[in-house]
Amino acid sequence: MSYSLDTILQLENSTKFHELHQHFDQFNPLKVLRVDQYEIRHSNVLAWLFDPNENHRLGSFFLRKVLMNLVTKPDNEEKIDNFDYLSFLHTSLSDVVVHREWLTNGNGAIDLLIEIPSLNIILLIENKFHSAESPGQLDRYLTSVSEKYANDEWRVLPVFLTLSGEPPSHDAYWMLAYEDVLQIITQELDLNKETIADSIYDFLSFYIALLEEQLVEDDKTMQMAMNLYQNYASAIHLICANAYQDTNRQKQIELREAVTALKHLSSSQRDHLKRFYAKKSKTIDYIFKMGSNILYQSFLKFADKQKLPETLHRPHAKVRTLSL
Repeated sequence: MSYSLDTILQLENSTKFHELHQHFDQFNPLKVLRVDQYEIRHSNVLAWLFDPNENHRLGSFFLRKVLMNLVTKPDNEEKIDNFDYLSFLHTSLSDVVVHREWLTNGNGAIDLLIEIPSLNIILLIENKFHSAESPGQLDRYLTSVSEKYANDEWRVLPVFLTLSGEPPSHDAYWMLAYEDVLQIITQELDLNKETIADSIYDFLSFYIALLEEQLVEDDKTMQMAMNLYQNYASAIHLICANAYQDTNRQKQIELREAVTALKHLSSSQRDHLKRFYAKKSKTIDYIFKMGSNILYQSFLKFADKQKLPETLHRPHAKVRTLSL
């Protein structure tokens, strides 16, 4: 592949590139506050939703829906017999107490600990938005909570909440994904828009948009990104190779030639590439991710050649975003 700096200008001058960038650059006050980048801020939003007595005035809808989602999720079906789950339907949850960063005895802080006296349940939630599970972390947290509430009639319901729905290392933990959270909030807004205060509706709409950006990839956006990659691959490679310096991402097969080409650029030219990436990093990263996803591109070509109906060959978003 040949590398020329004028391809950077061609990319920047592309209408499709700007259209895709607008998709990632829509105004969202939560993104301005960097809520999307920090796990602790997602926990703050969830704590607010979980508390029936908070100023969202939505009562216990979120807590009740999460409890029912946990019970009906196929991944958790072997655990449900330990709880009187039918009581989740009608029991008043107004006595709930929500704790943030609940301190254990020297074993760290639990993201969310929710006391539900009316159900005699302690809901322990370990939130992993982008971070990975630490060795022994889940066991330490469960032990600390079990010891704290051992003298009462409490039952601990430990939950492992993740962005992509990966299973916990500890068998006692129930699984919950941000996709479930997204569906719960979206359903509430769709069904009860007329009764929700405008400010609360707007806030939750922005939060939905933030989660959708992480979880949902529509076919039009994906196809646009792959077309841009095919037309401007050398520009994307050069920009990414320059941006990913001193990281493992720079070692990807697609970037090896671009890394060599960078050595022939002046420091001023590389600085221009750096500034361009800084302004449109999410768009460029997305194009590179989609374009370098050889598995999905090959699958699309196979499906098109075999004339498979789209409803049969459209894979789940988590499969489509697999980066090789």
